[in-house]
Formats: sequence, structure tokens, C-alpha cells
Amino acid sequence: MPAAAPPSRHGPGARLIAEPTKETIQTAYRRWLASRAFAPRRTQRQMIATIANAFGSDDPQARLLAIEAGTGTGKTVAYLLAALPVARARGWRLVVSTATLA
Repeated sequence: MPAAAPPSRHGPGARLIAEPTKETIQTAYRRWLASRAFAPRRTQRQMIATIANAFGSDDPQARLLAIEAGTGTGKTVAYLLAALPVARARGWRLVVSTATLA
């Protein structure tokens, strides 16, 4: 008897990001870092992955996302690098709104 597949960690409505879209996001992040001579940050990669997975979900509730982090952590870049390729692949319009509260 074959072993059961492990449960999905993505939950209901989950949809994996297509490999070409994932590669586009990863390439864009590497190019963005290189163009500014920045080092990659684990927290930025986590934000990018969280955003891409949320936007890639088939569940509209799962696509509601807000990330709270300190100024200068790269939230806007994470939203743009992840959301633009996913939106383009799914034929969506995208609005990103950010603000800094002091």
C-alpha cells in the first residue's frame, strides 16, 4: 500500500506559484540586490515568498495580506517583486499602497 501524501502546508484554496513565475521573482530579487550592491536578507525573502503565495492562492480571503515591519526592511520592494509577476501571470491589475507612520 503506497504511503499517503503529506498534508498541504498551504491550506484551503492553496495554489502553488508556477515555476516560471517563481523564477521571475527570484531573478528580479537577485537583479535588484545586485543593482544596489545589497546583500540578500532572510526576512526579505520570507516577505517575498509570503506575498507570492498569498497572491497565488485561489482563495480570495487568503489574498488579503498586510505585512508589518520596521522602516527600511524592504516591504515595498517585497510587495512589488512578488506581486507584479503573479498579477501579470494571472491577468490582474495591481495596486500597492504603502505609508510610513512616525
